[in-house]
Amino acid sequence: MTLPEKLGKAVRIPTISHSDPANNDTEQLLAFQGFLEESFPWVHRVCVREIFSATAVLYTWKGSRAGLAPVLLLGHYDVVPPGDESAWSRPPFGGEIAEGFVWGRGTLDDKQCVVSLLEAAENLIEDGFVPDRTVLFAFGGDEENGGHSGAAVIAGILERRGIKAEFLLDEGSAIVEGMVPGVRAPAALIGIAEKGFADIELLLQTEAGHSAMPPDRTAAGRIARAAARIEDSPFPSRLIPAVRLFFEALAPHASGFHRLLFSHPRLAAPVLIKAFLRSPATAAMVRTTQAVTMLEGSTKENVLPSRARAVINVRMLPGDRLEPILSRFRRLVRDPDISVFASGRSSGPPEESPVSGTGWDALVSAVGEIFPEAAAVPYLVTAYTDSRHYKTVARALYRFIPMKLVPGDIARLHGRDERISLENLEACRLVYTRLIRNAAKPELTKFS
Repeated sequence: MTLPEKLGKAVRIPTISHSDPANNDTEQLLAFQGFLEESFPWVHRVCVREIFSATAVLYTWKGSRAGLAPVLLLGHYDVVPPGDESAWSRPPFGGEIAEGFVWGRGTLDDKQCVVSLLEAAENLIEDGFVPDRTVLFAFGGDEENGGHSGAAVIAGILERRGIKAEFLLDEGSAIVEGMVPGVRAPAALIGIAEKGFADIELLLQTEAGHSAMPPDRTAAGRIARAAARIEDSPFPSRLIPAVRLFFEALAPHASGFHRLLFSHPRLAAPVLIKAFLRSPATAAMVRTTQAVTMLEGSTKENVLPSRARAVINVRMLPGDRLEPILSRFRRLVRDPDISVFASGRSSGPPEESPVSGTGWDALVSAVGEIFPEAAAVPYLVTAYTDSRHYKTVARALYRFIPMKLVPGDIARLHGRDERISLENLEACRLVYTRLIRNAAKPELTKFS
């Protein structure tokens, strides 16, 4: 099978992560693991495969030099639900190859990474390549639900084994154009940091009643006002180190006044922050965000709720912590009867990773070989990835998918008509191949 055919077959296995993990289809997750065994015979001949569950599988490609720290390459094979399938131009689980694309759920997030990584290894092994440095492939099947039974399990096992990887590469940003005013060159946005997250609940419990005889302030109204007070008080903005590095890396590729601003982000911080706050996509890079995502009250129009609830999803900048955020929300709510607490699903932001050393140099070199026109730029990933589970087992965490994305592609992520171009799919394979060569044969590599 060709690489596009393999990805198409991977898409046809509906490994959906539902909101309630109890609804996930374990047979499909196991079928995907079986697909990997069938599709990559050289990998399964040479590498040691360990299946810890339907959502956790680890491959070890043993290096010839035990003293070298391994490389850890991540991917996930679960996908979000397709939504209304009739709204798709092509079936979301059809895996069709047409019009220069592979179509279907998972082609951008994230089956293409799993398949491309193993295709790179398959080709290298078949060509007789033997790594000096051990290469680990860790694939999870529940990233869309937080990675708790996938990445977290694998990371825990690696930690108990005393493994400390030289660096890790996970999904994340990509190569984009036109994101920043004054910069025409494509930018390879390599995530050196990512935001933490928390779901914070506001809960009020009171007496139920009939809507014909309401109190002056109902539970639903009090919760709505509390959520509005929080929404009306955004977090202060600031340039964290990763974002300052982002501007400094873009400066040589910027024109005129923008070059001057980007070269001195500390001095220009007020101007840069004001510009970034104009768009939700860039505003997320300069402040911790809060979004009211759920409101609950009565189940009937004429019944006063005995319980009203709001959920606020918070994405924390590196350096911010959960407890001060909870204290801030309690002050803003100004209602002693409303409980403010974090649900069990929260994770603080990992530390930023360096823009030097084996991992960074190997990745930048590999990207530069395939995309010589793209500037390598440190970046803050505003979503969260499985990489956060591995912060104790890797010295540096990087988040990047080696493909070019246009604005229309962003809408397809978790949206309808998800697809990847054949050129992007091949670019993934090529960059991963060079990354493994660069990182696993360190004494032979000359980074440019």
